[in-house]
Amino acid sequence: MPSALAALVRSIRDGSREAAERLYALICQRRGSYVMRGVPYGDREDLIHNAFIIVLLAVQRGSVNQPDSLPSYIHTVIARATSAYFRRQNWDGLSDIY
Repeated sequence: MPSALAALVRSIRDGSREAAERLYALICQRRGSYVMRGVPYGDREDLIHNAFIIVLLAVQRGSVNQPDSLPSYIHTVIARATSAYFRRQNWDGLSDIY
């Protein structure tokens, strides 16, 4: 019996808009993650949206080979997006000094 995540991935690959909405809801559940601590609310929304696009495209391309690992993949995408956000913030702050 396929898992709910496998069914979600299969539905997204088949072009289901409802499945894409469920994926967005799954990603939004990670919004309060400790990874995003310190990111202003408005920027969190941008990071969540960017993560959704990255994960959705990966699923559609068939890059997600193990659907049960989808939550871990989502966490990794959000963590990397957050890290990039803080690198940009630090870089922008340096321009004020120099």
